[in-house]
Amino acid sequence: MSDVAGTSKCVVCGHDLPAGQEGCAACGVSGPWQDLLAAARFAGDCFARWAKSGTIGESAGTSIAEEGQRQIDQWTAAAKQGRSVYDVLHVLHAMPSGVCWSCQRAISSPQAQCDFCGAPLTLPQVNELRYWLFASHQIKAHCDAGRLPLSQAHACMNLAKSQIAALRNQLEKDRVTIAEVVPEKEPQPAARSASQDARRYGRPTSSAVAGEMARPEPRPPRRPLLEIILDPRTIQWLLGLGGVLLVVGLVIWLAAVGVFENPVVVAVALAASTSPCWSAAGRSSDSHAIRRSVGSSRCWPAWSCP
Repeated sequence: MSDVAGTSKCVVCGHDLPAGQEGCAACGVSGPWQDLLAAARFAGDCFARWAKSGTIGESAGTSIAEEGQRQIDQWTAAAKQGRSVYDVLHVLHAMPSGVCWSCQRAISSPQAQCDFCGAPLTLPQVNELRYWLFASHQIKAHCDAGRLPLSQAHACMNLAKSQIAALRNQLEKDRVTIAEVVPEKEPQPAARSASQDARRYGRPTSSAVAGEMARPEPRPPRRPLLEIILDPRTIQWLLGLGGVLLVVGLVIWLAAVGVFENPVVVAVALAASTSPCWSAAGRSSDSHAIRRSVGSSRCWPAWSCP
């Protein structure tokens, strides 16, 4: 299987692979298994370099190396038994070789660029990007398993993310722009001339008028709560409500005290409450009598006056 450097050797037995052949005829390991084992060895080399440079501790590097070798041996045995690799890829969240690194679409046949997004697919940086993505998932897995401390996992993840970003920038330079076919519209000379005349003489065009008609009316600004409370009409309503509540409370208090049990007080209260009504009725009856007298005097004949 082709590794990052571009050589074409089997990852398991080391035999040379013919051009265009992914699986190894000597050991029987298929192409997808070759790719997964190459990614695992790449991740193991990354952890070894980080342990040597002091990015991760010696104990963490030893435990990670042992777990990585155990994982490689297990996958090699599964590959020789003819088991499917896609179950392992699904669990590891790894990117298979038949998927575009940019748009994540499946690639049916080997091609230089992706038919959907134009990303390059045959450059050596593509495999290196996929292997770095696999290494970042391995960092998280070792951290979750307790083999890698959180601070050291953050340092390793930052190094992996910087490499991934650099490789993406390199691959973006070789991306091919996919042209989109835009259907041609038939020319409309009459509408074009009318719009040109409207612009020439300063009249609004039909599109401008339609845009003005379709533009929604602006909503009035919402008044703040303090302005609503200090509004004169609101204050009048509050004063009126306060007066009503004061009167009702006074009546309830007087009834609770027992003032209304005295007949004299009840009579005075009734007289005081009904006197305005009687005075208003008297004023209205007097005004009606005056109107009737004035109206009858207008109807007197002239000879009836002395």
